[in-house]
Amino acid sequence: MLQTTKYNYYLQKTLIRKKEIYVVWNSDTSTISLTYNTPDDSTIYDTFSNLKNFIHKYRYSVTTIDFSLFDENGNKVTIIMPEDCSYMFDCCFYLKQIVAIENLNTSNVTNMTRMFFFLVKV
Repeated sequence: MLQTTKYNYYLQKTLIRKKEIYVVWNSDTSTISLTYNTPDDSTIYDTFSNLKNFIHKYRYSVTTIDFSLFDENGNKVTIIMPEDCSYMFDCCFYLKQIVAIENLNTSNVTNMTRMFFFLVKV
């Protein structure tokens, strides 16, 4: 089993495949999503390890966060969340839905302080 640290995110060890995961902002749909594909230069993105900071950057405009991610065989990827998920979705005032939240494995999470604070539309 992989160990998680305070600010690092890992995928289930059987699915890692040494691919970089990117968090992508789509301003047309106000959506944050995940991808294995390297975004082009015109795309606003960050690495998956900065997920919490990326969400905070767009918390006043994001309406959807999509955790759907599939490996090269089309299988769902389970995302192991870090021990500290505090303030993860804090003050995402316009967030209406979190897609594929069932893909998140929170078994290692020990701190969820204000994780869903001020989510008034979900």
